[in-house]
Formats: sequence, C-alpha cells, structure tokens
Amino acid sequence: MDRNLTVRMVTILVILGICLYLLYPTYQYFTRYRNLTEEQVAELSETERRNAREVLQKSMKLGLDLQGGMHLVLEIDEASLGGGDRRDAQDRVMEILSTRVDQFGVTEPTITRQGTNRILMQLPGVEDPERAKGLVGDVAQLEFRMVREQVEIVNVVQAINDLLVGKEADADTTAAAADTSVAPPMAAADTSSASPADTSAVAAADTSILPELPDLPGSELEVADSNQFGGLFVDLNFGALYAPDDGYRVERVEEFLQREDVRAAINRTVPRSEFLWSSEDGPLTPDGVPTKLLYLVSTQVDLKGDRLQDARAEPDPDRPGGLQVRFRLDRRGARKFSQLTADNVGKQLSIVLDGVVKSAPSIRGRIPGGEGSISGSFTDAQARDLAIVLRAGALPVQLSIVEERTVGPTLGSDSLSRGLTAALVGLGVTILFLLIYYQFAGLLASLAVIMNLVIVLAAMATLRAALSLPGIAGLVLAVAMAVDANVLIFERIREELRKAKTVTASVDAGYKNALSAIIDSNLTTLFAGIVLLYAGTGPIKGFAVTLCIGIIASMFTALFVTRFAFDAITHRRRLKKLAIGSFRLVGDTAIDFIGKRRSSFVLSTIVILVGLGSIAVRGGIRLGVDFTGGVQVEVAIEENVGEVVDIGRVRDAVAAAGYDNRNIQQVGGAEQNHFLIHLQTVEERSLSPDEAEAQEGESSTIATTTSERILQSLRDEFAGAVTLRSVESVGPKVGNELRNAAIEGVLAAMLLVVLYVAWRFEFRYGVATLAAVAHDVLVTLGLFSLFNKEMTLSIVAALLTLVGYSVNDTIVIFDRIREELKQKQRRESFESIFNAGINKTLTRTILTSFTTLFVLVSLLVYGGEVIHDFAWVLMIGVIVGTYSSIFVAAPLVIVWQKRRAEREARRAA
Repeated sequence: MDRNLTVRMVTILVILGICLYLLYPTYQYFTRYRNLTEEQVAELSETERRNAREVLQKSMKLGLDLQGGMHLVLEIDEASLGGGDRRDAQDRVMEILSTRVDQFGVTEPTITRQGTNRILMQLPGVEDPERAKGLVGDVAQLEFRMVREQVEIVNVVQAINDLLVGKEADADTTAAAADTSVAPPMAAADTSSASPADTSAVAAADTSILPELPDLPGSELEVADSNQFGGLFVDLNFGALYAPDDGYRVERVEEFLQREDVRAAINRTVPRSEFLWSSEDGPLTPDGVPTKLLYLVSTQVDLKGDRLQDARAEPDPDRPGGLQVRFRLDRRGARKFSQLTADNVGKQLSIVLDGVVKSAPSIRGRIPGGEGSISGSFTDAQARDLAIVLRAGALPVQLSIVEERTVGPTLGSDSLSRGLTAALVGLGVTILFLLIYYQFAGLLASLAVIMNLVIVLAAMATLRAALSLPGIAGLVLAVAMAVDANVLIFERIREELRKAKTVTASVDAGYKNALSAIIDSNLTTLFAGIVLLYAGTGPIKGFAVTLCIGIIASMFTALFVTRFAFDAITHRRRLKKLAIGSFRLVGDTAIDFIGKRRSSFVLSTIVILVGLGSIAVRGGIRLGVDFTGGVQVEVAIEENVGEVVDIGRVRDAVAAAGYDNRNIQQVGGAEQNHFLIHLQTVEERSLSPDEAEAQEGESSTIATTTSERILQSLRDEFAGAVTLRSVESVGPKVGNELRNAAIEGVLAAMLLVVLYVAWRFEFRYGVATLAAVAHDVLVTLGLFSLFNKEMTLSIVAALLTLVGYSVNDTIVIFDRIREELKQKQRRESFESIFNAGINKTLTRTILTSFTTLFVLVSLLVYGGEVIHDFAWVLMIGVIVGTYSSIFVAAPLVIVWQKRRAEREARRAA
C-alpha cells in the first residue's frame, strides 16, 4: 500500500477511534446508570458514584423532550431596575438562580443569557414544575419589621370605618357589609396552649414563645352595617385581624386596602404603617370557615435579609411533626438584631418575605448571637425551598416567565423510544436498499453512513449539544443527505462503466464529475442550517445543530472514506469488474420536460391558488402557541383504563376552570385518552391599564395559575386520574418575536441560497431557484392549510429544511445542465440541452427522493404525535421539491433565455 493510502487509512482509523472514545461515556450511561433508582444510587460506593458523575458529565445530553423537564425564559422587569445597570442585574440574577437550582438538585441544568434582559433556563428531569417555578421566581426579599400594637390596630380600623361611612352614607351599604349569619364573632379564646396556626379554635400563641397580651378595648370587633371594614373580621388577637376566607370577605378587605384614600387614612392614624397578609392560615370559625391573618406592620425595615449568612430547614421543637427554617445572621446583622430585640421586648416582630408575613413572634428578651427561626405550617418541600432561596440571596429585580415548555417524564421517555425506533427503522430500510441496489458499493456506502452517524453523535457529545426529537429528525435527514452524495457518485461511476472505461478510470471520473454537485448541494443546505442555528430557538436550534454537523460529516464520509475504500481495492489488483449493481430504476430516457412547461406552470398556479384560497377562507394559517401566545396543556386521563374518555367531559372540566375560549383535541390513539388543551390567552382576570402595560399579559403568576387550574379541574372531574404530559406557555410579546424570527429565518435562508446559486452559475439560475423555492413553500403551506394543521416552531424547521432540500435537488440538475452546455458548446438548442441534463439526472433524483421518503415514512409511522406534523410537511416538501426542480426551475431558465434572445433580436432589427 502506497504512502498516500496509508496516511488516509490512519486518518480514518484515528477519527473513528476518537469518536468511539468520546461516545463510550454515553454507552456507559445508557447501559449502567440511566435507569438506576434513588435507592440503587444510594447503595453505590463512593468510587462508583464519582465514576457515575464523570460519566454523566461526558455523556451526550438529551433534550427536554426526550427526558422530561422544564424550559423557561425569564424576563427582567426593567421598571424594578431603578438606576441600576441592566447587564449587571442580569449577571447577578444568573448567579443567584444558579445557586438556587444547584441546591434544588437538578442534574445538568442550563442557565444562559438571552439578549440583555432575558435568561434561558433548562431544568432536565424536573417532576414538580410548579415547585420549580416558585423556587426560580421568588424574589426572596427578607425583612424584619415591627408589628403595630393592638390599640393602634383598633384605631386604624376605626379610622377606615369612619372614612367609609362618611363617604358612602347615602349609598346602600347592605351589600358592602359582611353577612354575619355565616361567621359570627368568635368566642373568647383559650390562651393557654394553642397557637394562631391551630385550625380547631381561635387560641393564643404558645405562652413560652408569645406571652399573653392584655385585653384591649375592641379586641372583639362588633359587626354592624355601618362598620364596613371592621365588620369583615371576626376577631383581633395577637396583633392579627382574622378574616373568614369565605369567598367574599378576604376579597373585600383586599379591595378596600387597594384604595388610595384608605391608605391615606392608615398613615394619618398610625404613620408609616401598612397591612400585610400572613402566609399562615388562621383558625376556623365555629362554623368551620378558615380564616386569613392580616397584620398592621411598620413600613420601616429594621433589618434586611442581605445580612443572612445561612438558613436550614429543621424540625420545629414547639410543633411536634412540624418544621421551621432556622437562620443565622452575619456579625454585623447579629449586632443589629441584638439591639433591635433589646429595644422592643414585649412587642411583636414580623418576618416578612416578598411582602408576606411568614411569622410574627413576640420578643421575650434580647436575642444575642444573630440566630432565629421562621415557623409556620410548612411541608418538607416548602421548608427546604424557603431555606434555599434565603441562602442563595434575594433577586435584585422582579422576574416574569415569558415562555415555558414543560415535558413530563412519561412523554419524554415515550418520545425517546419512538424517536430512536423511527431512526433505526429509517436507517435500516435505507441500508437494505443500498445493499440491494448497489451491491458491494452499497456496502461501502452503508459503512460510510454508519460512520457518519458515529461522527455526528461524537461531535454532539463533545460540544455538549443536546439531542432532541427534532435533532433526531435532523440526524435522519443528514443520513439521507449522505446517501444522496453516494448516489450521485455511484450513478456517475455507472455512467463511466457503461462507456467501457476501466474500473479505476470510472471511479476517478465518477468522483470528479460528482464533486461540484455534492459541494454545491450540501453547502446550500448548510446555509439553511446556519440560519436556523442563529435565528432559531428551542427545537429549531437543536435540529439545526444536528443538521449542520451531519452535512459536514456526510461530505467527509462520501468524498474521503468511500473514496479511500475504492482506491484501496483498485490499488491491490486491477479490477475488471466492479460490483456496483446493474439494475436501473430508470433507464435512458428522452422525455421532453421543457416542452411540458406550460402545462406544469398551469398546474402549479392552480395548486397555489387553491392553497391561498384555503388560507384566505380560514383567515390565515392556524398558528400555534409558539406564535400567538397562550397556554397549551397536554394531559393523559387514566380513568377506567381501556375505555375511551368522552371529550365532552374534558371540555366541561376546562370550562369549569373558567376557560371558554379553548380548543380541545384528542391526540394519539383513541384508547390512549391523551388530550391537547389550547388556550389563546393566559389571562385570569382583568388587568388595570398600568398592570397591562407593565406585564403585557406575561405574568408568571397568570401563566402558572392557568395550568394549575386546568389540571386541578380535570383531577376533580376524573377523581385524580390525570397525568400532566406537557405544558407550553408563551407570552404574546414572545410569540410575536418568534413569528418575526421565523419569517426572517425563511427569507434569510432563501436569500443566501439565491446569492450562492447566482454566484456559482448565473443570475437567472438564482432567480429560477428562488421561484422554485417560493413555489414549494407556497404549495406546502396551501396543503398545510387545507388539512387544517397548526404552525409551530418545528414546522418552521421543516419549511427551512424544505428550502435546503429543494435547492439541493435543483442544483444537481443545474450542475448537469452546465456540464452539458460545456460539452456541446450550444451546438444544440437550449431546450434539448436542458432536457438532456434533466433526463441524465432523473435516476439520481428519483433514488434520492425514495431514500429520503423511506426515512420520512419511518418518522411518520414510528415518531409519534410530537413529530408527526414535522414529518408530514417534509414528505409533502420532498415530493413538491422534486417536481419543482424538474418542472419549474429549469423551464424558468429557458423562459428567461428565450425572452432575452427576443429582446436582443428586436434590438438588432
């Protein structure tokens, strides 16, 4: 073997070895660690755990759609920045969120900057989305403020009553006053043992923590028609007013407290004071109605949470079975806390977190050391999460969730299984076809395709690029492109062999003649992938990464690996015959494609007009949540497994949650009982003009409440047998941005392709290519509308892939036409030369379309509902793109040429 062949062989073996080495951790992860339970992980030795962590860090990442998890885009409220620097605030938020997420226990989280005021978070494997959103979104502004004394509270309540009676003396106050029949004033409480959190009766706090306060006038407020504010409460005890949470009184209290005149009355009576609700539930009324606690606290912050040094969840010694969050202040904070408690013995100190009173203990004496606790009715998760946000520190700004995508672990696992099945079936059918059609050469092509996959997966593992479901589609499409390159080469080799050339000469000529078509067609598809990479988001970006790496790898394997194999075989012995197959799907043809251009133009025009008519009748393409904003929830209902759930019950449950503007459809098989609930808006209530301007409909509270309410209503209807499979929540502002980015991406891809074709060929070829691409997009969109399918980000990725595929097909034909023009030097008419170019590439065109369709049918059948529409669009696009390359692009160049010749003839005359 000569030196050149040795170098090439070593290069291939080294690259293959490196790729297999890079993929070995992925192999270890999937075969040894991925399915371990928490109990099994706990039983591992420390060495084994360390090895598992290293394997996880080096293995290929899976996208959220393949393993479940959350994708959040958080936007900084610029109004809360004050005079601060936006970039600095963004950096601080990212640091705090990273600390919180790490302590939360998310494996391999991703937190990245998006623009100047947004942060992208990806949290794989999260099984409790609402808890994760609460942990991420809590501002965690911890403050210590004094609670006003009981007599001051009574005076404020009386002042508000006087204000309301004076302003509304002539109004009918019956509706405004509380109905005393449902919750009479509570009896005097036994103050010996119970606490305000006790739900069995109104009682005083534990005397060991909160000493009993003396009885004050008005400690039990009488209900009267004129007592509009005080009448909404049933008791005043331990610095807190008790408001029955009966669906009226708490809301009415909040309504009063929002009024400017009421706030002014509070500050006139007791300056620098405000009412704040407690996070703890109060005791039940004698009629069993729960109460909420309302504290009057000072607006002066005596100590802030920035002095907090540590916080831990631990058992509460005063509440058996309960939890508290014990905190420790730094040295400066400890001195200040010591002085604060010494100056206010016998008074209540409120611990306020994000505007809510967490607890309000009485100060029994000076507290040195800077340690204290926050008690309450915490669950284990709530206590741990509170400790996490306190340790991580307060967010410097307000955040809102403007985009949310949640995939349940069941759906993720199902998508992974289906995606891999589709990929393997598509790959298997393609390899089988190559072996049958091209025999030994097909074996070489199959090995090259497998190596192509190994290179792509190894590159993704090294770059830490996540493999998503659209990424699997991109991978499969890259395989189709690799097959296309080999088909181009093999068909050119067969042509040379039919001319009775030697095997060596035929191989050399085949690679040489196919080179320009391979480079041009792959580069144009690569351009589309690069546009997707920079302009796309979420699933589109994952698709683009895989496609770009796959195209580069396919060019390497087709032009370098298989060429080495042919050269190595022909170098050893002078082959007289090459096993490259003799069967021809399409023989020598002489079809007058150009002569049929008028018929093809009329047919295309009709199809486009029908599609545009459908779009007009339907009022445009049906846009998904990605582009309109809103909430889309997918659920699985497991009531009476095996029976079909009536969709009417689902519709009624969603309506009961307060949503009439909804679109509900069943997805998957009827027996699966999977339902997709699509809401065009996420608003829960009417926003004031100021709120609407500040939030633009994208409040995290609103989005969270929407999915929570729907899920709870469904669980009420179906006795809890409801599983959340996925949630998508996109604010209208983000929807507009995604829509604009999608349009810009398609236009940019088309422009890049046209400029490249115009540079490589002539300007008229570029214009004809643009027209063919526009034709393919319009026809596909028209059919998309006719079948009433929904436009999503994944469909935009399919359309951009269609652009690349259509141009790929067109360039192969143009490349052969250019070759024919050089050989015949225009001794024949343009029509005959163009026809010859199309006929000579017809076998390759059909073969490539077939192999691509093998893959797409596999995606359609085995890929599941998540990728169904994506594969459907690509199938239509492949068929339409093949048609336009033959019947639209080439004939348009002829039309251009004829008109130019006619103009030149008129000038000459």
